[in-house]
Amino acid sequence: MNQLLLGVPIQIGGEEVIICRDSIGSQALSSSRESEVYTIIEGPREDGRPAIYIDEDELKSMRESYPGINVYGLWQLLFANNLVPLGNEVIIFPMGPDRGLYLRLDSSTDVHKPSSILSSSEFVDNFIPEWMDYDLSNASRISLDNLDLVLPTSPAYTRQELFEKQRHDQTKRWYMVASICGLMLIATLVYNYGMYTLYNADMAVYKTKQIQRDELDTKIGELLRERLDKWPDNSAELGKISELVAYDNNLETSPDGETHVGFTTLHQFVTSKYLPFDPAEKVRGIVSEFTPHLNYVIRIDPSEIGGSDNQ
Repeated sequence: MNQLLLGVPIQIGGEEVIICRDSIGSQALSSSRESEVYTIIEGPREDGRPAIYIDEDELKSMRESYPGINVYGLWQLLFANNLVPLGNEVIIFPMGPDRGLYLRLDSSTDVHKPSSILSSSEFVDNFIPEWMDYDLSNASRISLDNLDLVLPTSPAYTRQELFEKQRHDQTKRWYMVASICGLMLIATLVYNYGMYTLYNADMAVYKTKQIQRDELDTKIGELLRERLDKWPDNSAELGKISELVAYDNNLETSPDGETHVGFTTLHQFVTSKYLPFDPAEKVRGIVSEFTPHLNYVIRIDPSEIGGSDNQ
């Protein structure tokens, strides 16, 4: 690319864009007319390079003529591609045989530093209006021959567009913050629900274990109440029954009496019929009663056996 057309769509880096005149320098706005409104397209840099401005009316005109096409400033583009050869008090960008744009640097400072840039403007007929005795042949020239340009990081915006962009970016940030908060809230709810479910499951297990423990405590209490303080000695009762069986081997449990397991309660037996003697006369410590069935009902009371045997 050996010539750069300004104010019309051109292709740079595979994108259709428009390059417009812009202004740069610490005195860039001092020479502007009161009716002109400039918008910053790039702020001051850390290396001292002054801000770059663009005429807002010209930018609006480009928007109307070529809607949807991004606009960049010339000096913005040249600095983005490192094509400005600092080190001279005047640097020109030719746009024809006798005209072009120029940068003026402060010769009282280090002209190799971007902070020395004073202003930018246009020259015609090979002279600078505010510095007519300067010989442009001494100026450094910018050449675009055989160069593939890259676009700056951000195009130019009008003040209204900047305001809308900032508001849009702020809205996006708020949406992002709201989305993050929403995700955190959902994650918190899911976590709390999971913990609540786990808690309920653990509580159900705990209550089941508690019920089982209470049941075991109840059974242990019952077993403790039924526990024998000493090993039971039923030899006396068994001895009486053995004696009775020796006298009457047809001795039966009384069908009228209650059936008990163990030897801690009263026991009743029935003798065979026509027994020729009273069992109470043969076996001490028992009670006998003759019945109309011609047999005896025998009662053995374990609580009285010991006293009867000692008589």
